[in-house]
Amino acid sequence: WLFLHVMYNPSADVLAWADSVLKAHPQRTAVITTHSYMFASGGRTPEGTTIWNELVVPNDNVQLVLCGHESGEARRTDYVGTRAVHQVLADYQSRANGGDGWLRILRFEPTRGQVFVET
Repeated sequence: WLFLHVMYNPSADVLAWADSVLKAHPQRTAVITTHSYMFASGGRTPEGTTIWNELVVPNDNVQLVLCGHESGEARRTDYVGTRAVHQVLADYQSRANGGDGWLRILRFEPTRGQVFVET
């Protein structure tokens, strides 16, 4: 596994660095985390579109993108060829009491090829 965090609105240099890390480890299933990637409607933010085009599409090992920033929750799955890329937004800060301490927990079961999500 490779977990790669990309800063908010990454510059071309940051995207190039992230791309080089993904390309250096093509055998590892990659998860990208970033701040702004998706709207609560499920569409991609401008920053998300850049990350999709520059990091997700050209790197076959990327299978999951996690983000926040936009208040709400959303998920989508898009395909690059036959590769499914799951994308998840979780941001509870606009809910009562700043989200009441809500937390999203992901449990990875690689031998089953599954990720379980609990909020």
